[in-house]
Amino acid sequence: MTKILILDDDAEISSGWCESIKTTLENTVDVSSVSQDEATAHVEVLLNRQRSVRDIGELPSEDSIFDDVDVLIVDYDLVHISEGHGRFTGEGICRLAH
Repeated sequence: MTKILILDDDAEISSGWCESIKTTLENTVDVSSVSQDEATAHVEVLLNRQRSVRDIGELPSEDSIFDDVDVLIVDYDLVHISEGHGRFTGEGICRLAH
């Protein structure tokens, strides 16, 4: 089954996307969304990976919710997920998650 993950810092919008996709694809996919707290924590995992690869050339073994998805749908303007790292965009998150 195809796994789809939605990342938006507005829970209502994420929920709407999930329902719309499930309805459109008649429940043939596993669709879920990421809570703001989950997203913040897992973006930190992605940032740690990036730093580790740049600094020591090794990928840390810490898992992320982004690792096993087939399709990642990301809102572009993620103002509530930044947690002191500056403003994240969907493009930046996708770059980290690829």
